[in-house]
Amino acid sequence: MELEHILYLMYCMCIMFHLMMAWIFSRRSLPLSKRLIGALMLLVCLQYIKDLPLVSSFYADNCFYDRLSTCFDIVTVPVYAMVLFEFGRPGFVTLRRGLLAELPFLIFSLLYIVFVNSFFFYVLIAMSIAYGTWCAVWTLRELPVYHRRLKEEYSYDEEINLHWLRGVMLLFYVILTAWVYQALFQGFSPT
Repeated sequence: MELEHILYLMYCMCIMFHLMMAWIFSRRSLPLSKRLIGALMLLVCLQYIKDLPLVSSFYADNCFYDRLSTCFDIVTVPVYAMVLFEFGRPGFVTLRRGLLAELPFLIFSLLYIVFVNSFFFYVLIAMSIAYGTWCAVWTLRELPVYHRRLKEEYSYDEEINLHWLRGVMLLFYVILTAWVYQALFQGFSPT
């Protein structure tokens, strides 16, 4: 089997998985944190669908198309953060806060697409680094507060905690760092 066919198979399996998760987490009876996960899964699925025509030229060195793809992908950074915020402080995420978090990423993505100026792309990358770092610090600071509130509100809290969120946040930050590195240095050769 050719590499291209394997890539198509993997992309299609990822699309099916993310669509299934989006459907499972999109019921109105679920709390906002889980519906946000459903929205995130749908957004990731759409990004995989966006990449399908590019699979055959997966290793092509076209800086503009690679950055264009990155501009579409970067809008998920605030959505990941909203999931963290909603788990750490239920009720914190509102439509207004979500739109305000997403707006700078959308504006700089559009500015890069319209003007094809690297400055806007680098600002977008710097924003994602700053936003990811701020989210990591916020999560580490907010988790102990959440656990204190939990102990004050409920007498039984053994099975109710967000210790796993530290691992998720750390993994998110590692993935963000790897993604930023890839976005900045793909095709870069120091010769």
